Amino acid sequence: MNFLEICLVCLMTLLVAAPYWSAYRSPDRTWFWNPLVLFAAVFAYYFVVGPLVSLMLGNTYGYGLDLRGLMGKAWLAGILGLGSIYVGFAIKTRPVRTRLVAVLDAPLRKRLWLNLGVLAGLGLTGFLYCAWVSGQSLGQLLLPFHQGGGEEDSVEQVGLAAGNYLFLLINCFIPGACLLVALTDRQPLRRRFWLVGLPVMVVLLFYLSVAFRHRIITLVLACAATAYLLRRQRPTPATLLGGAAGLVLLSGFIVLTRTYGRGLDLTQLGELSLLEVFLGGFGDAGTFFTMGLVIESFPDVVPFVGLDPFWIALTIPIPRSLWPDKPYAAFLDYFEYITGTRGQAVPVTGEHYMMAGWIGVILGGLALGLIYRRFWEFYRANPSNPFVVVIYAVAWALIFPIVNRGYLAQTLMEFFFDLLPLVALFLFSRKAMLATPARTRPSTVASVTAPAAT
Repeated sequence: MNFLEICLVCLMTLLVAAPYWSAYRSPDRTWFWNPLVLFAAVFAYYFVVGPLVSLMLGNTYGYGLDLRGLMGKAWLAGILGLGSIYVGFAIKTRPVRTRLVAVLDAPLRKRLWLNLGVLAGLGLTGFLYCAWVSGQSLGQLLLPFHQGGGEEDSVEQVGLAAGNYLFLLINCFIPGACLLVALTDRQPLRRRFWLVGLPVMVVLLFYLSVAFRHRIITLVLACAATAYLLRRQRPTPATLLGGAAGLVLLSGFIVLTRTYGRGLDLTQLGELSLLEVFLGGFGDAGTFFTMGLVIESFPDVVPFVGLDPFWIALTIPIPRSLWPDKPYAAFLDYFEYITGTRGQAVPVTGEHYMMAGWIGVILGGLALGLIYRRFWEFYRANPSNPFVVVIYAVAWALIFPIVNRGYLAQTLMEFFFDLLPLVALFLFSRKAMLATPARTRPSTVASVTAPAAT
């Protein structure tokens, strides 16, 4: 590494470490759960630890090119992107003044259990649709480990026109799991194992079968945030490091064994050691090098895409059968031209750069910071209300898929299916949770009648 690269890595490391320093010094233990902490963690994976591991292993090749010389530009993008998020978050928004009850009475708890049933029903709809389309049995979807066989036993079906939206209903399991954590928070540990641990494990096994890591990580992060926030606690540094290492190891295990929609093929591990599986967990950080390639290619090779990602994201819910001339994401063709792949495997700062260069990176970071400042203010206004905690925990966990892949249309779908059903149920129940101050009865003043003069 040259001197400039060392300086950029050091600056990136300081930016990542700053929220943790603040979180562990604060007497308010819930401060650990502010959005900047998770933004810093995800940027640390994609812009610090992952690239350094790749550099150590000499794995700097991608798309048939040696991308080692582009690392400095990618680090600069990470610094500007994360720094802009910090600045956006520092801009204060209008405070939330609505006060909600902190303790749920029996009728409210009953309402929340009904809401949980709605979320579980939506998730089960997606699960059953996935089983129908894949042609697999329910048992195969819930026992994702196989040895590379079994494909001949399943017959894939032609999905519905709007089948992708039905499939994405499986994301509703995430807010449902968090609501279950909140409703059973005061139950004995053994009972919580059966009420919470078992259903969450079933959902995790199903997510393993479809082999998309972002759902697994989002579920784990959201449930952990819910549990800690309800008790107004933060993880110890040892717990934090152990949890992060566990997620990286799980990520490596999934990447090395996944066969999309067919579970995990353990034979693909071969003779790999645990360390090799762990290092494989940093493979997704290869999008860091794609970030450098994007900076190198836009606008010299292909033009900036401007506001096209916004337009595509806003129109994506409209079926093309109803709007044959619906705009097509032409900017994906640019990405395919420079990488040779259809997937937009680049962190969120990459999409911001594709829109407007370095100005786009800064403006995109500011927008993310402002949005999450609003989520933080929403939580801080009612930090003890379980429903508010669940909404905030899910929104907080969604930071991972937001940064993970820079594709605004996908981000919109994540928010729609993970968060909006929960928000709709919250708005439906909000009036019943309003905290009304106790009314004092007017004091009764006794009238004293003077005795008549004699």
